[in-house]
Amino acid sequence: QVTSVVVYSQTSADVILKLFAYRDIKDSPIDFGEFFTSRNRLSILSVPIVSRGNILNIFYVFANSMWTLILMAFVMNSFINSVVIKDYWNRLGVVFDYFGVLVGQSIDNMIFAANIYIFQIHINISIGFWLITTFVLRLMFTSDIEASISAKRTLYLDSIEQLVERPDIVPLIKAQSNAYYMIAKEYKSLTNRFVFISHSDMFSANVIRKLVEESHALVASEQSVRQVMSYHNRYPWHLCQNSIYPQIVTFPMRYSLKSQLKHKLNRFYR
Repeated sequence: QVTSVVVYSQTSADVILKLFAYRDIKDSPIDFGEFFTSRNRLSILSVPIVSRGNILNIFYVFANSMWTLILMAFVMNSFINSVVIKDYWNRLGVVFDYFGVLVGQSIDNMIFAANIYIFQIHINISIGFWLITTFVLRLMFTSDIEASISAKRTLYLDSIEQLVERPDIVPLIKAQSNAYYMIAKEYKSLTNRFVFISHSDMFSANVIRKLVEESHALVASEQSVRQVMSYHNRYPWHLCQNSIYPQIVTFPMRYSLKSQLKHKLNRFYR
């Protein structure tokens, strides 16, 4: 059945709309019942992020033997303060008490407390001097510490999980796109960090400046990302291709086609 609808415009030309429909579903030439597996490849476009040197990298330089020596220093300090000094002064106090009884005099306990405190200070100073000397010798005989502090590490975004782990990186994504719905379904924490842009904004100078100069990353389909790379090919882009999301979709095909031919036509949609 063919239905023609004529709409008369008051300002410009007339518009004629034609709607083709079939009453019986058996007469429909389109088949929506075949399910196929489609792969929607998402990519992340960014520039390599160079991180600045961190002084905390010094903790990764020392070998296990060096950390063992430092741990032994603290253990020895605690052992001397809690066991050796206490036992030594307790025994010495008993001797002084016997001596006081013999001569008819007593020893003030404050003398023992003062001596114990002074001895502990001497032990702490010796152990602290040992730690500082070990650190200075390490600086004199190797440059690993200086290299680790001033080293710059390059970060490449190769997965969406890295965007989740790095809150300092702002993801750019097209609004109401398939990429947004697929990521928001599995990574809900990223929905609050997304900055929505349009398709035309992907090629604008403002977005390119954010990708190159600021910590931004573009999340879109591989085809869209490659268009941006070809249009602005002078920048050191890094393209991630590790994010592939399989989907089950339907494609409109004729009922009269055989199943083998339908599967062959399905290859053009992948």
